[in-house]
Amino acid sequence: MTCALIQYVAGRRYLVGAGELKEDSAQPERISNAWRQFSIGLGVLLLLCAAGWVLNTTGAFTLASFAESVFYLVSALFLAYFAVVILFVARDQVERQRLTVCFLLCLGAAMFWSGFEQAGSALNLFARDLTDRTIFGTDITAGALQSVNPILIILLAPVVGMTWVKLGARNPSMAVKFGLGLGLLAVGFLVMAWASMSLTDGKVGMQWLVATYFFHTVGELCLSPVGLSSITKLAPPRLVGQMMGTWFMGAAIGNLVAGLVTRFMPQTETVEAAVQNGVQLFGTVAAVAGVAGLVFIVSSQPIRKMQAGVN
Repeated sequence: MTCALIQYVAGRRYLVGAGELKEDSAQPERISNAWRQFSIGLGVLLLLCAAGWVLNTTGAFTLASFAESVFYLVSALFLAYFAVVILFVARDQVERQRLTVCFLLCLGAAMFWSGFEQAGSALNLFARDLTDRTIFGTDITAGALQSVNPILIILLAPVVGMTWVKLGARNPSMAVKFGLGLGLLAVGFLVMAWASMSLTDGKVGMQWLVATYFFHTVGELCLSPVGLSSITKLAPPRLVGQMMGTWFMGAAIGNLVAGLVTRFMPQTETVEAAVQNGVQLFGTVAAVAGVAGLVFIVSSQPIRKMQAGVN
């Protein structure tokens, strides 16, 4: 990240004014308006944090129930926002169609992250309790396996990027890439279900998790950069900032789901229970992600039409 910042500063002369404030954006009343909105948002956030701390301290609210409440609240805001902008804010049919595609992409992203972000919850617990983490006689921590994904991102991002460029006119549509991402997520969880069935002596090798992270990483490279780019192209200029926010709101929903499903993590009291719970949990996630990916691929042509010329 430091190298990227150095490169950015050194290459500023090539940006040719990109990202600079326009004259109408720098008007004093608009700046004061923005500060007022920021202050209100910050105040509401602090009040919510204080209320949560009080409720947790008094025992009226547990962390688990708080997470569930936040999930329902954020999901409701997510759906309400898109309903309003699609039905009332869109100025014409083209905008309405493109905003609908934005909604579908954010929904697909939420489903993807709900599985992918289990790397820090269910998969991390699997690594801690049900994985043999011995290398050359030395035990490594469960958290060390979290480095597999970023290493694979660095190694595979150029490969995936060059693949899209090489395909040229045959480059899959954004809906197909979303379908591929969700499909690869499903394959990764099928590997984990298989690993659960292999818990013959209570633990399995690290190769199962490494294989899962490989499929999830390639899926992430198919979905995440494409989705982020597509949102900025599809959204009307006046709504780009808000649409970027809803994209990350989808990611927030996915993270919440990833944490909540940890309660179904395989227990280690008996091998039979661990096998049964693991197959049920990972198999269910694989089925949901696989069906969602298939829906995106099958619906790719209608979605492409709704993009109204955005490639």
